[in-house]
Amino acid sequence: SFCKSLKTLKGAPKEVGNSFDCSNCEELISLNGAPEIVKGNFYCSFCKSLKTLKGAPKEVGNHFECFNCNSLKTLKGAPEIVKGRFDCSYCKSLKTLKGAPKEVEDRFFCDNCGKLFTTNDVEKVSKVKGNIYC
Repeated sequence: SFCKSLKTLKGAPKEVGNSFDCSNCEELISLNGAPEIVKGNFYCSFCKSLKTLKGAPKEVGNHFECFNCNSLKTLKGAPEIVKGRFDCSYCKSLKTLKGAPKEVEDRFFCDNCGKLFTTNDVEKVSKVKGNIYC
């Protein structure tokens, strides 16, 4: 985290037994090269140039946080299963929840995003065991 000039995650480990943090990497534009397996938390918040979640692990063992990523327009590529909370709040360019995880075992946050979501968008988040905050 806080690697302001980091542009790629290529070379990252394939598996992380605890948490992986690439937050505050201002020049990071995608998650390609990120670990395939993260057993703890995955943090990529405050990456102001992040445009896509493609490359994110398919499953995260705890929380997935991508809040405050102002260039993020879609959740396409997000993990399919998040065993903790999923937080994409304060992403000012986010227009749709299409691509959101299929299953979130805790809460789902998408509040304070710049574009308004419709009820149909919220319905795309199929299995959330906790509350949805949009």
